[in-house]
Amino acid sequence: FRASSEADGIAEVTDLTETVSLVLPNAFAGSEPADTLLFPFAELRKLTRQMTNGDSIDLQKTSAADTVRVTSRIKGVTVHRDVESLSAELFPETFRDIAVTRADAGAFLAALRLVSASSSTDQTRYVLNGVLYHAAEHRLAATDGRRLSIVPMPDMPFEGDLVFPPSKLLKSSVLKGDNGTLGVQADDNGVPHAAVGIGPWRYQVKCIEGTYPDYAQVIPDENRPVAGKITFAKSDIPLIRTAVSQLTDEVHPEIIIYADADRVLLLTRSTASSDEAPPHAVLPASSCDSDRPLARMVNAEYLLDALAAGFTSAQIPCDFSPWRINGPGDDLHVLMPIHLNEEDQERIIQSVTTHLPFTPSPEAEVKAEVKAEVIDSAPVTDVTPPADAPCSQRPTGRDL
Repeated sequence: FRASSEADGIAEVTDLTETVSLVLPNAFAGSEPADTLLFPFAELRKLTRQMTNGDSIDLQKTSAADTVRVTSRIKGVTVHRDVESLSAELFPETFRDIAVTRADAGAFLAALRLVSASSSTDQTRYVLNGVLYHAAEHRLAATDGRRLSIVPMPDMPFEGDLVFPPSKLLKSSVLKGDNGTLGVQADDNGVPHAAVGIGPWRYQVKCIEGTYPDYAQVIPDENRPVAGKITFAKSDIPLIRTAVSQLTDEVHPEIIIYADADRVLLLTRSTASSDEAPPHAVLPASSCDSDRPLARMVNAEYLLDALAAGFTSAQIPCDFSPWRINGPGDDLHVLMPIHLNEEDQERIIQSVTTHLPFTPSPEAEVKAEVKAEVIDSAPVTDVTPPADAPCSQRPTGRDL
C-alpha cells in the first residue's frame, strides 16, 4: 500500500506474471506521514472476507520494520494486533512503462471472459490454456480441441498476436467498466506484456510464449449442407441446466438431443439401448427446423457453457463433423459432437415416437392444416434435389 496523493492510496499486488493495482480513495486520510506498507496478501484476504458494510481495517507501521499494526472493526468488534511483514523496499517494481491507447477495455475484457470457457486445462498444452487475440482477424479465440469460441474484436490497439494466460482475475468480473486503455510492449526477451486500465484498476500481464494452433481449419463452412437447425431458447437454459444435473453423471457426462419439427427433447445416453420410455426433459420454447427427426449426442457441460455464453443457434451437420453454433452478431462457437452410429440414432428416434408420442395443441393443428392446404395447391415440379441441397433432402441408405 502506498500514497498516490495527499489522501488517496494505491493497493498493488503481483505474482510476477500478473500485476494489478487499485485506487483507494481517502485511504491515507488523517495519516501523518503517509507510510508505504507491505502486508501479506493471505492475511488481507482473510480479514476482508469477514467484512460487511460499515466494517473497516486500519494498517499502520510500527517501530519494527517487519511488523504492521492491524486494527479491525468487524461486526461491531474492534481487535488490535500485530502482523509480521517485510520491508516495503523488498517489493519488486513489476509495472512496466507500457504506452496505452484509449479503447473499449470493458468490451474486450467481457469478450475475453466469454471465450475463455473454451480454453484447455491440460497443462501439457499450456498455450491452449490461454486466449488468443488474433491480430490478422481482429478477434479473440479459445479452444481445447473439442470446442472453440470466437468473438470479433475490431479496433483493438494490438498489432500482433497475443496469448493471454489462464488468469482467474481476467476470468472473473472484477475488472469491469466501459471505456479504458489498452496497450502492449515486448520485454528484452521479446515476450509481450499487455496492459489494461479500466475504472480504478490498472492491470498488466505477461503473455504466453508459443504459437497458437490454426484453429480456423476446424470452423465449419456456413453454407455446407446440414441435417437441420436447432434453436435453443434462452428461457429454456435453466431447465436445460436442471435436466443435465439429473440425466447425466460423472461417468456419463453425455446427453442426447432429439429434435423434430414439433419439439426438442433431452434424453439420457441409455435411451439408445432401452426398450422403455426414456427419462427426458422437454424444452418448450426451443425449436428445430428439419425435414426429419434428429438424434445427436454431445457433452452436456460443453453445451451448457456454449448456451450460457449466448451461442444458441446450432447448425446440425449430416455426419459427425463439428457443429456450428451462432451467437449474437458474428460470435461463433464450434462444438464437436460425440459419435452416435446410425442404428442408435434410429433406435432413439423409434423410442421417442413410440413411447413419447407428440400431441399437438389446437393452435398447432390449425397451423398444420393451413400448411397442408398450401402444399397441396402448389404445382408439381422436378423433385430431384440440386447438388448443393441440404443432406436432409437427399435419399439415405435406409430410404434406398
